[in-house]
Order: sequence, then C-alpha cells, then structure tokens
Amino acid sequence: EKSKSICAEMGDKAGLGVACSNLGNCYERLGQYDKAIASHEQDLTLAVELGDRVGIGAASGCLGFCYMKLALPEKSLEPQYEKAIAFHEKDLEIAKEIDDKVGMARAGCNLGVCYFSLGLHERAIDFHLESRAMYEEVKDPAGVMRACVNLGDCYQALGNEDKAVHWRAMSTTEQSVAVKPASD
Repeated sequence: EKSKSICAEMGDKAGLGVACSNLGNCYERLGQYDKAIASHEQDLTLAVELGDRVGIGAASGCLGFCYMKLALPEKSLEPQYEKAIAFHEKDLEIAKEIDDKVGMARAGCNLGVCYFSLGLHERAIDFHLESRAMYEEVKDPAGVMRACVNLGDCYQALGNEDKAVHWRAMSTTEQSVAVKPASD
C-alpha cells in the first residue's frame, strides 16, 4: 500500500502498476481474491493507459488466475470460469504477439485447467498438449511435468486409463522433457 501511495504521489504510473500487481499477488496468497482482483484490475487499467502489452498480458493472467480460484467449488461462489477464460485468452494472445513462449505455455496451461473444470476435456487436452510443447521448447521440466499430470487427469476424466497412466508416468520421469508424446 505504501508503494502505491509513493508512486501515485510521484505520478509514476509504471511504478504504480508494479505496486498494484505486487499487492494483488499478496492478496492472492492470502486468499483474498476480491481485493486481489481490484488490485490487478488497477494494474490492467494502468498498463492499458501506458500501452504496455507485456503488462496487459501479465495483469490479464493474474486476473484469470483469481477468477479461476473464485470458481473452485470449495469456495462456494458462482463459477467465474468465463471471466477466467477471457483473461487467459488475452494473456495468450499477447504472449503470442510478443513471442513469449513461457507466457504462451502458462496461459495455455491455465486455459486447459479452466476447460477441464468445465468438463470440456478434449479442449483442455489441446491446450495442455500445446503448453507441454512450449515448456519443452523453453526447457522447463517442471512445466512439462505439470502439463503431463494435467493430460493424465484429462484422459482419466474421459475414461482412457491407458493414456492417463502414460501421461502420469511421463510426469514422474526426469526424461519427460526428451520423451515424445503418445499419438493423440
């Protein structure tokens, strides 16, 4: 809050955006998603005013994450997946625009999680496969493993135990980055 005040007093919109983002991240970690959303929306507004495409993508991703969290059944709130999907799609669009492969992988993974939660498992698989490929390209083994686990969950939900086992096994091997995916 103090950083926000200082940046606002100085008229530093870029600094204010960073402060809003950081504050939103703190609220996320505390589970205070309404406050996190307000902070990330302020960050998004500032990024738009500044024409900061990277900032717009980052703020959109943060907002998508918050809306995903609000949609979880144990939160007992109205589903917010449509909002989450819209923000993650914006994040993915900008990541593609600026050729940010890590951003593409992250946004794709988040979209896959949203579609899985909506029961749209085939659509989720598409995003997780793309996400896995991006994580492989940037040599992020943790991301590859996350994508493999998500693919296992999708195939499990579709009743395809063989593919579910295949993807979960790939998530536990150190060579998962080098292993080629099963034909889908």
